[in-house]
Amino acid sequence: MELIFTPGTPEHTLMEFLSYPLNTGEPILNRFASLRGAIRRAGSATGEGFVFVPGARPDAAVLVAHADTYFLTAAGEHKMVLSNGTVSSAEPDAGIGADDRAGCAIAWLLKDSGHHLLILDGEELGRVGASYLMKNFFEIKKIIQASSFMVEFDRRNENEYKIYDLPVTEEFVAYIEKETGFTEPDKRAFSDICTLCTEGCCGVNLSVAYKNEHDQNETLDIAAWKKNYLLFASMLNKPLQKFDLKRP
Repeated sequence: MELIFTPGTPEHTLMEFLSYPLNTGEPILNRFASLRGAIRRAGSATGEGFVFVPGARPDAAVLVAHADTYFLTAAGEHKMVLSNGTVSSAEPDAGIGADDRAGCAIAWLLKDSGHHLLILDGEELGRVGASYLMKNFFEIKKIIQASSFMVEFDRRNENEYKIYDLPVTEEFVAYIEKETGFTEPDKRAFSDICTLCTEGCCGVNLSVAYKNEHDQNETLDIAAWKKNYLLFASMLNKPLQKFDLKRP
């Protein structure tokens, strides 16, 4: 698909990320690994990989996204269509990978915000990259658990948050709802934060405006994505409070 947006704009960055091959997260991991201070690790099993970029803020949050997509068998270039501000797939057996390339694009746009960045592989395989990090890299685990909180940019629709079954505090839920205006539809399923937020800070998944993920009918509303990117940028630019998980 032709990148029709002006270089340097958020929309152009989004289309760059959506244009990466669907069957591998390597190009995205490589891109984040090029950042100053980035730590890249990879194991022997498929999906065991991540890039961690330490932030400079004393109140840094961890901004999380995953580089892999559901469409691991969709090799090579994939074709997309832009119509009325919505991106969709022109392929008969694959979507566009906005889950979670739309989240990766937001994390990239916030790379100079002073927050920690964590880009994971293997989320669609069962949080493989997140488990690999937590089992093998104590120092990074210590940093992310000590952060203010974690935000994973990986949720369908425009105005939802998910905390799943994490024992977050009522204060954290109130903070997320006040800052975003989002609501939680249910507690079903899981994401990387269910593995990452185990003994330290609270975490949340936030909508990045894709729909019909894991399906060839997957779409992304660009205006809604940009609106949420600007919302998150504003929220994360403020001084942040540390929110710890409830103690047993």
